[in-house]
Amino acid sequence: MVQVQSIQPTPNPNEFKFVCDGPLSAAPRRYGSPAEATGNPLAERILAIDGVVGLVLDGRAATVQMSNDADWRAVHEASTRAIEGAPALPAGPVAGGVAVAGAARVERIESTPNPNAFKLICDARLFDGTRNYTRAADAKGHELAEKLFAIARVDTVFFCDHFVTVSMQPGADLDGARQAARVAIESTAAPLGRIAASHATAADRGFEPSALDPERQDLFRRINELLDDRVRPALANDGGGLEVVGLEGKTLLIRYQGACGSCPSSIAGTLMAIQNLLQVEIDEELSVVSS
Repeated sequence: MVQVQSIQPTPNPNEFKFVCDGPLSAAPRRYGSPAEATGNPLAERILAIDGVVGLVLDGRAATVQMSNDADWRAVHEASTRAIEGAPALPAGPVAGGVAVAGAARVERIESTPNPNAFKLICDARLFDGTRNYTRAADAKGHELAEKLFAIARVDTVFFCDHFVTVSMQPGADLDGARQAARVAIESTAAPLGRIAASHATAADRGFEPSALDPERQDLFRRINELLDDRVRPALANDGGGLEVVGLEGKTLLIRYQGACGSCPSSIAGTLMAIQNLLQVEIDEELSVVSS
């Protein structure tokens, strides 16, 4: 039988993590109901506790999710008894729940030039292309994005292929948020396949290059190709991105994403560097404005 070594809070006030001295699961597993826990004695015990609505078992850790009105002290005590009274981890396949080992796993967490943002790099694609969420309401229907916005004081969430950048409000608990974000990713089965097909940002809906006249369409194509080749890879390396939201005459309207969106250097130095590049490579009359 394992013993609970510590009970750790998470940035999500309705969630806490038990760290134990031995393994609780041979592979990461997520349980969202008592029915899903059938066949796993530990998961069955924890999901039977009044107020518990979810559970993630991952190695030596158990993350317990509670309803808003749960008695957290009672859940702490009952969960501890359940863990320390459960039979030893059986050999063989893990029973019940949703397997998450085959989904994205966080390979590393990196800091970014923006002190309030961090970047989680995964071993599987999180999004087909890019998507920047600036409000929790916009993430509805995207399971992983909803989980990330549930972390206390998350400001924006930016997906780009194999990584996600989480930007926090000033003063947030970054260490706790990093761990909570890791749990969110590694407890979401098939994150790429659980995105509402209709998801689109305001910029996606508001700017249609095909509506430009042929001459400006060609100008936009050349600009976008240069951004893809020389600018976006550098921004992605720092956990950010850039989307074009308009082309008015020879003024390019852009919007920063991810770590770049709230980073002061993006508004000044990076913007000027992009403008200089476009003027040298494409048209000296081009200007760039951040919207």
